[in-house]
Amino acid sequence: MDGIVPIQPKEAVIETTNPLPPQEESDGMVSQHRDTTIPPVSELPVLNSESAVIERVRKAVKEFGKEAATHRFTLTEKKAIAELVYTYRQQGLRTNENIIARIAINYLFFDYQRNLQKSILHKALQSLNR
Repeated sequence: MDGIVPIQPKEAVIETTNPLPPQEESDGMVSQHRDTTIPPVSELPVLNSESAVIERVRKAVKEFGKEAATHRFTLTEKKAIAELVYTYRQQGLRTNENIIARIAINYLFFDYQRNLQKSILHKALQSLNR
């Protein structure tokens, strides 16, 4: 058994390039969390035009998403998304399943922020919970 070295667990990798400065909390405490937060509806700008909503969704989706997530789609949903990706790629527009899902999620957020109980999200959730 000479010459055998036991396997050692790797140390955690700590990112040191370009760390973000801590953000001030409202009570003066410094937060180390960098989660995306949605401001209260009262603080949101009014998005009256479709182009304003599209611009807001574009900016959100342009931001690099680092958080992994798993979503369960039906076979029909997966095929529909794959068809969308194929169609847009044929037109020369780069896209993928992740981009399509993020556009949809961000649109739902902004529609809810603007319309609250009249939003598609609210109405669909109410319908599902009947």
